[in-house]
Formats: sequence, C-alpha cells, structure tokens
Amino acid sequence: MNCPTCDRKIPADLLACPECTLAASRAAVYAYQLAPLRRIAAGEGALTVRPVSGKRHIQQFGYPVTFCHVAVPAQAKRSFLSYTTDDLKPLCEACRYELKRAMEEACQNSAF
Repeated sequence: MNCPTCDRKIPADLLACPECTLAASRAAVYAYQLAPLRRIAAGEGALTVRPVSGKRHIQQFGYPVTFCHVAVPAQAKRSFLSYTTDDLKPLCEACRYELKRAMEEACQNSAF
C-alpha cells in the first residue's frame, strides 16, 4: 500500500507512512510551542535548558525533545533561562536558530 500523502510505500507491518507521521507529529508539536513562546516574550516565564551529550539544549514545551529534535533523557538536569540573546549564547546553535524562528512566528501577529 502507498501513502496517500507522499506516495511512498508503507511497510506491511505499519498502518501509516512513518515519514508522514513524523512530519505531522513535529508540525503539531511546533504549533503547540507558539502560545508558551508568546508568554516567554512577554517575560512571563523561562525556557527550560537540559544538557544532552555534552551540549546544553532548549527543551520544547510539553515534550521531551529539544528545539533541534534531540530526545531529552528523563534524568537530565534542568535549568531555566530568560529569553535574552546573552543568556542563549552558550546553548546549542541549532536550538537557538529554531527557537528564534519559532519566537518570530509566535510574536508575528501579537502585541509583544
């Protein structure tokens, strides 16, 4: 059977296309980030930072994955940072890039 979205062959032991399922999941998690990011921009909260594989990453809200799509181990220590350029400089470059992109989208049509 082929995927109706991308026309890739769906493996016989699966019910849905793995690539399309992952893409839809990431899109939904990304959309969920926008409301908390608006609050962060308003100074009403902080970003969660977690060390993974020797780097400090920014964890997504409500999901154990970083903005650069690295899974966060449950035992990884947690710290919190405000959203300022200076605070973010020592963090994962890919996380900073994805956070900036999401923050711009979150605040695009808001008063922040």
